[in-house]
Amino acid sequence: MIADIISSALGLLLIYVSILQDTFLHSSRGTLLEAVAGIAIVLLALVARGRREAWYSRVLIPAGAALVLFAVLADFVPLQMILEHWFVFWIGVFTSIIALWGALYPHNLEPQN
Repeated sequence: MIADIISSALGLLLIYVSILQDTFLHSSRGTLLEAVAGIAIVLLALVARGRREAWYSRVLIPAGAALVLFAVLADFVPLQMILEHWFVFWIGVFTSIIALWGALYPHNLEPQN
């Protein structure tokens, strides 16, 4: 549950950076923030997955990996700034919603016999 709350806060940080700190996002420190946030999302999802077997963490792992891949790709390939803005924004929204859902409903939603 704690890992999901931290993941949700990390998603909100990504949303904040992509909307209000747009110049920071397109700097080298912003790229580093994207990579560190992606790694943290993957690690927190793995911690949350160890506590329960639910689909929340299995969905957050590819999202964090995509953010890391995007951060690495942004260093080598010139990308449009609007593409980076929207990608970080939507990963932040997706991460915060799914992680908060996992924190609020920690049980597995499979029917019990």
